[in-house]
Amino acid sequence: MSETPEHKEDSYSLPIRRPVTMAMIFLTMVVFGLKSYQGLPLNLMPDISYPTLTVRTEYEGGAPEDIEKLVTRPLEETLSLVNGMVEISSTSSPGLSEIVLEFTWGTDMNVAQQEVRDRLDLFDPPKEVTEKPIILRYDPTLDPVLRVAITGPDLSKEYPNAQERQQHYQRYLAEIRQAAERHIKGDLEGEVGIAQVNIKGGVEKEIEILVDGERLKNLGMTFQTVNNALAQQNINLSGGSLKEGKTEFLVRTLNEYQDVDEIKDTIIGAPHGQQIRLSDVAQVFMGEKDRDTIVRIDGREAVELEIYKDGDANTVSVCRKLKKLFGFKVKEGLVDRIMHFARTQQMSEEQQQEMELRRTLKSRLPEDAKMAIISDQSRFIEGSIKEVQQTAIVGGALALLILYFFLRDLRSTLIIGVAIPISVVATFIPMFMRDISLNIMSLGGLALGIGMLVDNSIVVLESIFRCREEGDQNVDAADRGTREVRSAVTSSTLTTIAVFLPIAFVQGVAGQLFRDQALTVTFSLIASLIVALYLIPMIASRKKLALLSGESVVWMIRAYREARNERHRGRIASLLLVVPIASGYGRTWLHATTLNTFEPLVHLWSGHPDAPPPGLIRKLFRRLVALPAALFLWIVFMFMVLMKMLSFVLISFAFAIGLVIGGVAVSGLGLLKLIFWLPLELFDRSFKWLRRAYVRFLRATLKFGPVLLLVVAFFA
Repeated sequence: MSETPEHKEDSYSLPIRRPVTMAMIFLTMVVFGLKSYQGLPLNLMPDISYPTLTVRTEYEGGAPEDIEKLVTRPLEETLSLVNGMVEISSTSSPGLSEIVLEFTWGTDMNVAQQEVRDRLDLFDPPKEVTEKPIILRYDPTLDPVLRVAITGPDLSKEYPNAQERQQHYQRYLAEIRQAAERHIKGDLEGEVGIAQVNIKGGVEKEIEILVDGERLKNLGMTFQTVNNALAQQNINLSGGSLKEGKTEFLVRTLNEYQDVDEIKDTIIGAPHGQQIRLSDVAQVFMGEKDRDTIVRIDGREAVELEIYKDGDANTVSVCRKLKKLFGFKVKEGLVDRIMHFARTQQMSEEQQQEMELRRTLKSRLPEDAKMAIISDQSRFIEGSIKEVQQTAIVGGALALLILYFFLRDLRSTLIIGVAIPISVVATFIPMFMRDISLNIMSLGGLALGIGMLVDNSIVVLESIFRCREEGDQNVDAADRGTREVRSAVTSSTLTTIAVFLPIAFVQGVAGQLFRDQALTVTFSLIASLIVALYLIPMIASRKKLALLSGESVVWMIRAYREARNERHRGRIASLLLVVPIASGYGRTWLHATTLNTFEPLVHLWSGHPDAPPPGLIRKLFRRLVALPAALFLWIVFMFMVLMKMLSFVLISFAFAIGLVIGGVAVSGLGLLKLIFWLPLELFDRSFKWLRRAYVRFLRATLKFGPVLLLVVAFFA
């Protein structure tokens, strides 16, 4: 019993029976993959977040031994009771104490940080420690992710005198330093992902008091007397409360210095009944703090901002955000520019806040202040990732070239060329869902997945190609070829997944380092399997595109076919007859359109020929109705003619462009075939010789009995 075509068509696999559905599914994967790629962060290495906290305490002027005795050891004893901590280490340096707490892997660092903060509240620091201990979520030994220099204007034209120019420039540096400390530092540290901002360079103002020791000694006073007098008269204390009815007022004693003159008038004592003011024994003026760091850029002094990121923040994202806030140009990739162009003009709330903060930062600084980037860690990361991406692209191109050398079939090579990017883009979707960044490890796993993708696709495509050589049509070859190797391809892919996937469950630094690679390899292998089993047979089963004769064909091709097939003219004569035949098409269309448009109007004006003649009133009524109808139909007719002419011009223009592109493509393919003809011929003959030699060697080897023993010995 023969199988009917309908029954045979139903027995085909899903990709062959439902090509449109498969095309829409893969198109959806491409769209979501590109959107996921836009949201993937860039990193040099995977996010290795060590479960550590750093407690920093500043003790200005303290020696390392004093800091060790008064700060570090008491803090270590207080913090040693925190739950989940496995190791505590400390460093005592001049003026600074740093204690590093290391916790077990998997510890919730937010809970650990809160517990450390609770333990710090029990610590009673010495009186010399003016600031409370602070908790850092980042490693203070690492370099800042971004260093920005802020300089003043060029004053060489306004102040030719070098000394005068230097004085005015120092004033600018003082303003910039003050704005950075009071406003910019706080604004930036309030942003997500930024841990701390350190300020270096510039000029810091301070009140200097130069005491005359001899005069102070003659008055019977000491330096401690001056210190106590200044401390007692520069206070801001609570003065209790006052009640008036149901209202309670809080009273404070405000007696802080407001300017230098108030400090000069401070009474420091009254020996022999005479009041002595500070100005009598000392010089008081606004001076500059001693500078331990001088920052220069292009030979000019500047104020430097050192910006550190949170331990779990992305370096590239933080640097891009900061560069946008400071007004620096940010480079975007092709996909980022396409997505940015596709967005609507309406800004999100986050973008509006970013623009507002950018204007605020600009307003904090003097108008003539300029900014420049000193160092940017994201540049090295983006450069390294770009190198890995280019290497993956070159590897894919070489894989296609080698495949073309073996198959010598451009259509099969192009099928693999379409399958590779679709599989790569589809891998970005689970990567985005699992918060995997683009780093060296994940891109390396993606490159491994590309290699396996080529393997799977080649196996399926070669099976289809073999079935086609055995006499099957495109559809039958695609169906039978895929069915025969489906189990083998799936098994080989699953065995590779079984090797890589367990790495994602490893704990510790090794697990965090290789997790991204293992998951990316797994995701790319799954994508490659789906592409090989569904996309490859769907494309391989398609027939070549052919233009149908009739109205759906471009008028030039339609006229040429009519001259060749119906009038049996030669090629040159057919080309010469294209315009006259096409003119006939135009006249035919114009005549038919005119009849279809105005024939109802003619019947309305004069009546139907077979109908009895209408009366006078009916005749007048018909003609009164026909006049506006005629005007409306004439407008519609002219609009149809105009649209037909416009479509004619556009179709002709598009056909001409397509003809040029097609000619260039055909010429390019012909040139490539000419260039690759000799290498392909040499490769084909060498491969055939190697295959024949291998067959002879294999036959000779199988006849030799001890070969199996030699194989076992070599294996051992």
